[in-house]
Amino acid sequence: MFSGFLPIFLMLSLAHGLIEDSYSSALIELRQENTGKLARINEKSDNLLQLYGSNISLAINKLKLQPLLTSNRSEDARKAFDLARGHLEKIELALDYLYVFVPGGISELMIHDQRHYNKFKTLMDLFGPSIYQLNKRYAEFWSLPDIRLDGSQKNFHKILSGFHSSFLEEIFIYSYEKEIAMKFGESSSDFFYSVVFSDKGRIQSYVGFAANSERLFRKFLERELNAMNAAGSTIFLAAEELNNSDFTTFPYRKMNALNGQIGKKAMNFITKCRSSLFEKHITDLEHLYIFYPMRNMHKYAGGCVVSLAGINRERSLKRLALFAITVLLTCMMYVMASFATSHMLTPLDEINKTLQKISNGNLGSRIEFTRSDELGKLGTAINLMLEGFKHRLRLGKFVSTTLEKSLASNASLEESIKARSVTGTVLFSDIRSFTTLSENWPPDEIAAMLNYHLETMSESVQQFGGQVEQFIGDAIVAFFPDMDSGDSKTRAVCAAIAMFNAHQAINAARTARNQFEYAIGTGLAHGRIIAGPLITPTRSEFCFIGSAKSEAELYEQQSKLGRHTRIVVAPAFSSVIAEISGIDCAALATTGLLELRVKEADK
Repeated sequence: MFSGFLPIFLMLSLAHGLIEDSYSSALIELRQENTGKLARINEKSDNLLQLYGSNISLAINKLKLQPLLTSNRSEDARKAFDLARGHLEKIELALDYLYVFVPGGISELMIHDQRHYNKFKTLMDLFGPSIYQLNKRYAEFWSLPDIRLDGSQKNFHKILSGFHSSFLEEIFIYSYEKEIAMKFGESSSDFFYSVVFSDKGRIQSYVGFAANSERLFRKFLERELNAMNAAGSTIFLAAEELNNSDFTTFPYRKMNALNGQIGKKAMNFITKCRSSLFEKHITDLEHLYIFYPMRNMHKYAGGCVVSLAGINRERSLKRLALFAITVLLTCMMYVMASFATSHMLTPLDEINKTLQKISNGNLGSRIEFTRSDELGKLGTAINLMLEGFKHRLRLGKFVSTTLEKSLASNASLEESIKARSVTGTVLFSDIRSFTTLSENWPPDEIAAMLNYHLETMSESVQQFGGQVEQFIGDAIVAFFPDMDSGDSKTRAVCAAIAMFNAHQAINAARTARNQFEYAIGTGLAHGRIIAGPLITPTRSEFCFIGSAKSEAELYEQQSKLGRHTRIVVAPAFSSVIAEISGIDCAALATTGLLELRVKEADK
């Protein structure tokens, strides 16, 4: 029996080998295709220098820059610089600085970024003596005034004059009407393009255009990466070496795709290969990672992440076809196994969906099946857990947020419930004549009114960073902790005004429904309180005590004397009130306290 399977096993082994060979060939083709795209970026960057020079020449003619650069006026030179720079920026090139030497006239340096002034001034100082010497040579044939040199340029002239007689002239001639790249020190090279403007055979000015090659390369690289990433699933990226030798992702439009595990792996691979002069690659189950050095800009390296989903899918389909016979032979066993396991999988799926709903905050679901085995016990336990969650949420409405935040920010419950001193503003608000209202109106109306009042006032408190600490009957006790020195006064005053406005709206709505109106009073006091738990063997409550709370309650009682908002504060609040638009304050009878006034309301 087993010998009959031997040819099948041999066929399966051979076919599997062919599938793997086909997969390897497809992988090589993918690598070569995407390596070629990265190589073309390197090849295109060779043309940046020629592209820069040709566009400078075109800009001079197209924008008619010669009159501006020969007028011997600084403002005209600046205008020419801005026009040329704007033109180059539109085609994603750059112009970092421009120098102008007019015989007998101005010697100007135009810079886009003043942070690089010293570098650009040094380069101008190098070209200045060269232009001076060249102008002297031309003056032998035409009547030309001397080029004016400043002190540093004269020093350069003195130093460089010791070289070969034509050395100074060749510095400028080297870049005359052609693009060149020169590197000074460890910084990246600069692109230069120089021109001499003349009219009727008479030289009018010497002008040089320059841009940093790295800046041009960065714009070019960003444009290429954006274009290559515009379509397809392959992610092309680049990395750059910072001044501190760290390697980081080069910024481009689709770089957020590198924030995941795939992007991190790609960057780690490029970082490891950064010193290599040759292309390298690695693969995992789902992606091909390619590194490609940017030989023209050694601080940069390119790479890409190629999805293997296509060739993986093709290999999977081939494997599926190969093993189809095996699947058919085992189909009956699979059906029987599925029937046996469905008794487990269906309830497990229901449990999984219910737990997912719970994790998303939906506590309205339940496990509906009833069983006597372990899955049934698990379902019952989950239902009990749900009821516990609901009960805890209901209780959470009556827990002080001060305790809640304390529990969230401390390492242990014992630490979080220790009494501590806190500075801030206490707000105490009460409904006037609530006992009389309770005696004159039905309980359900009183309860509905009180619930809506407390909910609305609490929202106003929380809107300005306050914490409702207690509901004492119809009274609200809230606390505004100091974030900065004394800032809780401002937030508490704003919350009290919001409560006043909300109360006005409530009364207007109640009047429209022919319901009774009611009045409130509010007191605010700033100071230090003691916050902590009050614990008995049968009950615990988190509360706070202190003079600020007592003063706020006293001010609320004094608000009966008010004629405006009935929001009463101490004189120390006057400076805070003055900074809040739309309100002011007035003396409260002879109490020495202040009552807030809403200007719009008084009008």
